[in-house]
Amino acid sequence: MYDMKFSGMDKSFFYGLADGGSTIIAVDFLTGAKLNSWASTLFHGVLRQLAVVPDPSTDSLIIREAEGVLFFDVPRSDPVVTSLVNGASFQDDGIIAPDEWITVYGGRFAPLPTYPDPAVNTLPSQLGGIRVLLQAPGISDSFLPMNYVGPNQINLITPKNMPVGIQSTLTVQRAASDGTWISAPPIQANTAAAAPALFGDGNGNPWVVHMDGHFDTTAASGELVSFYGNALGPVQPGSYGLMWNFPLPTFTINGIPATIAFSGLQPDFVGLYQSNVWIPAGIPDGDQPLSIQVGTAVANMKVLIKTPQQ
Repeated sequence: MYDMKFSGMDKSFFYGLADGGSTIIAVDFLTGAKLNSWASTLFHGVLRQLAVVPDPSTDSLIIREAEGVLFFDVPRSDPVVTSLVNGASFQDDGIIAPDEWITVYGGRFAPLPTYPDPAVNTLPSQLGGIRVLLQAPGISDSFLPMNYVGPNQINLITPKNMPVGIQSTLTVQRAASDGTWISAPPIQANTAAAAPALFGDGNGNPWVVHMDGHFDTTAASGELVSFYGNALGPVQPGSYGLMWNFPLPTFTINGIPATIAFSGLQPDFVGLYQSNVWIPAGIPDGDQPLSIQVGTAVANMKVLIKTPQQ
C-alpha cells in the first residue's frame, strides 16, 4: 500500500500523486470512468498499473493495483446533507432562529477538520473549501459565518436580522478547482423568533457554571448559577452595557419559576447566550425537570440538584 496525496479535485475529476511520483490518474467522480482503462505510474522506479472501481456500498471509488491489492478509497466529490440541527441541543426540528448556532451533518465536505484563523477577529464565510448559502424572503442572499468544517460536519451561525415566520433555504457548496462550486441539494427550514437550548454534556445535562468559575452538571437549591444557551431570542441594550434578552426567557425547575438575574448575549463570544438563574429554594436533590420558554418556543431538559449538607 502506498501513500497518496491529492494534487487537485474539481467537480468532475480527481487527480492524485503518490510517494513523490508523477500524476497517476484522473477519474470522473460521477461515473467512475477513467481517462483510459488503466493508468500507469512510477513508484520508487517500479512501473505499476492502477485500476479504479466504483463501490456502490460506500458511494466511493476504490483505486486498486492491477493484481487486486486495495490501494486507496476516495470519496465521491458531490457534497450531501443529511440533517440540520440546533447547535446546542442537536435536535432536528426543522426550525432555525436569528443568531443561532446550527450544525449541518452530511458528507463530502472538507477533506480535513478546519478551523478559522485565530488571529482574525471575524468568522469566515468560506472555510475548508466550503460555504453555506442562506436564501430567505426579506434579506439578501448571504453566505453564513462558520467556526468549523470537517468531512461530515459544519458549524455555522445565522444572521441577527433574519426574518421570522418564513421558510428559508440553506445550500452547502464545495469549491471546485475550476473556480465553480458544487452544490448539495438544498435544505428547507422554518424560521422562528427563538429556538431555545442549553449547551451541555451531550447526555441531556446542561453545563452549570458556578459563581466561583468552576463548572459541572450539578446545581444546589437556592444557588445562583449560569447556563449558556443558544437562540434564546431577541436582545436589546440594557444595564451594565450588556445586550439583554427582551423579553427575558422563563426558566422553570421542578415546576417552580426561577428568578432571572440576567439573560442575554455573552459579550466575549459570538452568538452565545448567558442566563444567570437563581435555583429555587427547597428543590429536592436528584434529576429535576428544567424547561425554558421564549414566547411560544419551549425546550425541556433536566438538571441535577445536589445541595451540600450543612
